[in-house]
Amino acid sequence: DPWRALLSLLRPDARRWLGLGALMAIGSGLALAGPLVVRHIVDRSTDGATTGELTRLAALFLVIAIATQLIAVSVAWYATVAAWTTTNALRMRMARHVLSLDHEFHRRHTPGELIQRVDGDVTAVSDFLGQVVPKAAGAAFTVFGMVGVLVVLDWRVALGMVAIVVVSTWAVIKSRHRAITESSDEMGAL
Repeated sequence: DPWRALLSLLRPDARRWLGLGALMAIGSGLALAGPLVVRHIVDRSTDGATTGELTRLAALFLVIAIATQLIAVSVAWYATVAAWTTTNALRMRMARHVLSLDHEFHRRHTPGELIQRVDGDVTAVSDFLGQVVPKAAGAAFTVFGMVGVLVVLDWRVALGMVAIVVVSTWAVIKSRHRAITESSDEMGAL
């Protein structure tokens, strides 16, 4: 089961990954808060708000925008550190395993091939954990946050959004088998 394998890989450094998840959730929340503040600025300006009130709202928007960017940079850095920490332990386990194999195995496989398999494959896992997982999790947080905001603003629009999310998720899950097959064929050709 790929999910069980992923969780077993992340479990030794679970606190770091949970912290990264919390940071991504905060960043997504701030990204959703910015447009809501802009909406409030427009609504208040049409209602005849004072310049001072509009200035405070604009300053709040600016603070949210800066905080969102700082958190995005922090997430990228933190995800890279977490991915390399997690995969370095995997790299060591794989290297120990390969070195413990019998002489016949080492006679059939060149050192370069073994290095490529251990280091290359673990680097691919590191790239996945450091780049794909944070982007996918951040997107999921944002989508669920958007649905939550839409529920508050207009439940009918939220219902349509939920339908779109369900259909899109179904399409991605159905099409992933093709991508996996193509990727496996590409790796087999190398």
